[in-house]
Amino acid sequence: MSRADLLDVNVWLALAHVHHPHHARARQYWASAGVPLAFCRASMQGFLRLVTQPKVMGHAVHTPAEAWHIYTAHLASGRSVLLPEPDGIDLVWQRLSTAPNFHARDWTDAYLASFAIQADCRMVSFDAGFARYQKVGPNQDVGLDFLHLAPELNAKG
Repeated sequence: MSRADLLDVNVWLALAHVHHPHHARARQYWASAGVPLAFCRASMQGFLRLVTQPKVMGHAVHTPAEAWHIYTAHLASGRSVLLPEPDGIDLVWQRLSTAPNFHARDWTDAYLASFAIQADCRMVSFDAGFARYQKVGPNQDVGLDFLHLAPELNAKG
């Protein structure tokens, strides 16, 4: 079992917005998680940036002060933590980002996967693309523990 679940920004956004198409699924996951729910600096920054973007949040957009309040409330809840960057992440990130079929749009996902691997966390996301990091490397020896939160079938959007 991992020491924490590293949540992708899409999960934090779904938790923050009651009208998000995946809010119910994110809340269901939140209620059942038995380990701390983690931010890393990249997911924290991504959450703060996106929750304040009208093009992402629409009418539910937050001010920077509100975004900080949401983030600090997660930490104050005792369920969430901000994890420091683990040692050795650069070597894993390099392996993931030089694997065949790596695309420039995948830098952040490769970083998050590397962080989760090195910090002994399970990666949690609505993005099924993280599955590609479960077995990588020349000997298929680097593997991500990944939980795909499959969106609800009746969700809109």
